[in-house]
Formats: sequence, structure tokens, C-alpha cells
Amino acid sequence: MEKLKQSAASQLALRKVKDHDPDFSTKTFPEKAQEIFIEAHNCLANFNKQKLHSLVTERCYPEMVRGNRYKTIRWSFVESLEPPRVVHVRCDSIINRGNLYGQVTVRMHTRQTLAIYDRFGRLMYGGEEVPKDVLEYVVFERYLVNPYGTWRMHGKIERSQPRNPFHLFWKSGGCHNLSAFPEGTYSMELSAYASFRSWRDSVPVGLELRSVCGNCLVCGWWDSGS
Repeated sequence: MEKLKQSAASQLALRKVKDHDPDFSTKTFPEKAQEIFIEAHNCLANFNKQKLHSLVTERCYPEMVRGNRYKTIRWSFVESLEPPRVVHVRCDSIINRGNLYGQVTVRMHTRQTLAIYDRFGRLMYGGEEVPKDVLEYVVFERYLVNPYGTWRMHGKIERSQPRNPFHLFWKSGGCHNLSAFPEGTYSMELSAYASFRSWRDSVPVGLELRSVCGNCLVCGWWDSGS
């Protein structure tokens, strides 16, 4: 039932968009949207701020450039794993009825490479030689009242998923300071990194900690005394 309501809302919004943009089509727009997406990310990697302003909205721009100062970005689009397609269309007014904005959400399943280097040229994230499969839902927006307006990237929809708890175990080697922890192995389950940090700070000095999930921000070995 919810899916039917969303489909009906998209159809009504599509009519409003076509009233102001007769050339708009859900069949041809995804390819155009992907071109905007690629060009915007190339401008971000090349620090072409003037061109980037014309491709993304005022809300999207600071989110893209935040934290990139003194960093080198190497991004490339490899290929589309699936054809992009429109999944939602929305059209609403702001402040008054005549102030119409249209938003189109496009599903993109692509293969990309991303590498980020710090100011000294050290790799901080990703790698230029290892392409990754990326599934994204990208929102594009246009101010429909302006006949010379263009579609620009507005943001990405982050799929909210509950964080899977990770498991930790610790071992004590019979240290004399660990009277509360006899020699052996213990296990516990934590649902958040903050919980782990507060728990780690309360662990007696000399206790050795190790993450067994191999996939989280707290992976590796710790010494609670360091």
C-alpha cells in the first residue's frame, strides 16, 4: 500500500514537472543525471569550484567540499553496472504556491575508484587501482519557475541501517593487577564505538584487547595502558 502511495505521488509530481519542463522524460533523464554526477565529481577532484557551483545546489556544495582542504582527490568513473533509473519524483512549493521546486531521485549502480591523499602525499583512504561497486540514490533538483534553470545534484539519500554489533574478546595473562579477571578468555558484545571507548577506559592496566570482527573502526590490538 505504501509503495502504491509513493507511485501515485511520483505521477502527480511528474505532471507538474512536465508543465514547466516539457522535455523532461523519465526515460532520458537518468543518462543526463549520470553525466551531471560524473562531471560534478570530476570538478571536485580537480578543484574547479566555479564549474562545480553550476552542477550542484547551494546545499550540496558545502557537503562535497567540506574537509577536503589540503587533500588530493583522485576519483574516476569506471562503468555502470546497471542502467540508471528514476525511482522517485517530487514537486513542492516553498513559501508560496508559485515557488516550485522539482526533485528527482535516480538510482545509480556504478563502479568507481577513489583515493584521497593528505597534504604530504600519503594515502588516507581508498586506492586508485582498486575499483569499488557503489550503489547510490542521488537527488537532482531544479527551480521550475525559472525557464533557464537547470537540473543540479542536490544530495544523496543515505540508507539508514541499524549498526551491527561487533564482538570483542580479551585475554588476561594472570597479571597480579587483574585479581578480578582470572587467567583466561572473556567475551562481550558492543553495539557502538562510544560504548567500547568508555568500557576500554575502565579496563585495568595491562589487559590486552583484540577485536575479532576485522571490519570496524576499533580493529586491531590495544593495550589498555597505552
